[in-house]
Amino acid sequence: MGFTVSTLVSESAAKIQYKHDAAVTAWTPIDVSGLGPIIPVVNAEANQLCVYYRFGVFKFTVANSIEIAIGDAVYYDSANKVVQKIVPLAGFYLGKAVSSGTGNPTGTVSVEVSLNDNPAIAGDFGTENITTTGDITCAEVTTTGDITCANVVASGDITCDDLTSSGIVASTSSQVIGIAKVKEVNEAAALEAADVIGGIVKSTPTGGINITLPGADGLLELIPGAVVGTCVTFSVINCAAGTHKLTMVASSSITNGGIGAHLDIDAASSATFKIVFTNVATGSVAATLYRV
Repeated sequence: MGFTVSTLVSESAAKIQYKHDAAVTAWTPIDVSGLGPIIPVVNAEANQLCVYYRFGVFKFTVANSIEIAIGDAVYYDSANKVVQKIVPLAGFYLGKAVSSGTGNPTGTVSVEVSLNDNPAIAGDFGTENITTTGDITCAEVTTTGDITCANVVASGDITCDDLTSSGIVASTSSQVIGIAKVKEVNEAAALEAADVIGGIVKSTPTGGINITLPGADGLLELIPGAVVGTCVTFSVINCAAGTHKLTMVASSSITNGGIGAHLDIDAASSATFKIVFTNVATGSVAATLYRV
């Protein structure tokens, strides 16, 4: 038995009777849509009425080398019958840890978990905006609105129109997927803020041309919650076959943070730039351009 009942709150609220569509093993948790994790008290065949615990504090074996602290969100690994802090390939959210411990190879370390305590979000985020001052931890986030938070930690992909974080954005899939827009500029022109936000400026000039940066205030309007230090990254691609050079021209509010040569992009080459805000006060918005 991987864990034991430590304490229970109200007996009437903690237990339910339920028929599961597959056989269950006593004291091995299962996850049921609409109910969350529940724990059978005896072995039961499929579609056999059984008593399950929905709430309470239980002991679970900790996965090897995983450190769990009090208050951590805890997930159950169904394949290995252990608990950990990230979503397993086969498993589900259990609840919050109420004791701490670090797993070892012999599987002798356990922690107490409060079952169904503040369950993690498991469904789609849809098209609504999400704002949080804490962490978002999930397998995947897909939204057509904004996500503004302190930290995003994902074991899968993050796909969204806008992602603003004042902390770390981390994904173990190695991919944070956004939406790029390509702006084609083949003659001398001034970029708009949306062209920079789009991420890619492509040019096939027939001669040397200048491409002027937009005003910092217009760019700021497209970045909700921007602060001093917020940066925007975009790339400029020169597809000219000859020797026609592109030259980026600073605007009155976005100045060059490097040397003059950094503003030139030779034919058949590309450059990536970062615009870093140095002032976000209304009426005096300013930023600096860096070639990276």
